[in-house]
Amino acid sequence: METRAQNIAYDFELFEEKKNNIVNIEESEAFVENRAKKNEDARKAAVRSKAINLILIGIVIAILCAGLYTRGLITEVKDEINTVKKEISTIDSNIVRLEMELESAVSFETLAEDAQALGMRPKEKAQTIYITLNNENKAEVLSYEEESFMDSLKTAFAR
Repeated sequence: METRAQNIAYDFELFEEKKNNIVNIEESEAFVENRAKKNEDARKAAVRSKAINLILIGIVIAILCAGLYTRGLITEVKDEINTVKKEISTIDSNIVRLEMELESAVSFETLAEDAQALGMRPKEKAQTIYITLNNENKAEVLSYEEESFMDSLKTAFAR
């Protein structure tokens, strides 16, 4: 109670003269119309502001979704690249393995062993025939006669 009494002491409105609250009706109608127009303009501005905010939020969300989508595509492409790289390395290792197998299968030692297994033997000097050409590196064979073993020995020693 004491505080109320103290606050009333400082309320100077009690000592002021009261104004007449008589207002012209036309002025009040114009005031009401003006106030209604201002309220309508304020509502329209608020609606425009909300619409712009929603559009901006939509644009931001669309940009984020597009970023996530492209990141997903990039990840898929990187996975495909890694898969292809693995396949390439597998194929390269198979190529190296096959080249090694081919080299081992075609080596001279293997050929010599396979030839001996088939009953072949290394060539002898008597089996080699040398031909000397005089007419511009051309040769003609008119007839072929088999030489006997003795004739071939004579030819070999004659040289």
